[in-house]
Amino acid sequence: MTATKTRKDSSSIRGRRKSTTDSGQASSVPKRWRNLFACIPGYDPEAGAADLYYFDEEAADYAVGFFPACIRHIKGSLARQPYELGEWEKAVVGCVFGWKRKSDNLRRYRQAFIFVPKKNSKTTLTAGLALAHFNLDDEEGAEIYSAGATKDQASIIFRDVVGMINMCPPMKEKFKAFGASGGGQQRSVWDYGTNSWVAAVV
Repeated sequence: MTATKTRKDSSSIRGRRKSTTDSGQASSVPKRWRNLFACIPGYDPEAGAADLYYFDEEAADYAVGFFPACIRHIKGSLARQPYELGEWEKAVVGCVFGWKRKSDNLRRYRQAFIFVPKKNSKTTLTAGLALAHFNLDDEEGAEIYSAGATKDQASIIFRDVVGMINMCPPMKEKFKAFGASGGGQQRSVWDYGTNSWVAAVV
């Protein structure tokens, strides 16, 4: 897998044979993904989804695969090793990228509130999600922001984004980072091919 933008054709998923949930109801979501979604307490993505939404297994798998293929840990004992997502992280990524609207095939979820205790790789996951959107979305002029109450706080995720880019040759060649060393320049990463950027804002 290379760090390039791509659009996956998800129309074929609707014709796949449905599985069955534990309650006996028909489900279009593969069992392995239903088991992963169970990692998110109190969350049932299939509730009320049948008429408006569908799960694009291929898109979810592709997004999950992007992490170990293109993203490396940038600090600590795991530095420079591929980012292998944990079960709950796969559930989050799969929900964000896999659930689509039947009306236009765009993503179901426009916002995600991820609340987990300290020392659970929140910053690493968030930086990875920013890069996944930056790389996998087929969108011109995309704007991705890392926001915080202070400039230093907003820069935490941005520094991880830049570090991950520097460890991935295809991304390092494609994207241009500004302000990563501090100073007065705005902290941002640009993809001039699509006029898209990632920026740290207060």
